[in-house]
Amino acid sequence: YAQMVSVIPAYDYIFYIKPEFAVIQDDVRPACTDFQAAIADEFEFIIDALRIPVIPLSGTVEQRLATILAAVS
Repeated sequence: YAQMVSVIPAYDYIFYIKPEFAVIQDDVRPACTDFQAAIADEFEFIIDALRIPVIPLSGTVEQRLATILAAVS
C-alpha cells in the first residue's frame, strides 16, 4: 500500500466505477460474479483504508461522462 500512497498525490482526479452488471463471458476475463465481487471489495477496502478521495461513477455512459465533466470543470 505504501507504493500506492506515494503516487496518489500525482493525480488530480481518481474515478472509481463499481461493478453494476455481471461480466460478460469473453474468454479474456473470468465471468465469475464471486471473483468480480472480491476484486470490487479489495478496491473498496484500499480506498477506505487509505482514504483515497475518489469520484464515483455510475449509471449510463452519458451519466458517467456528465459526472467526469462536472468534476474537471
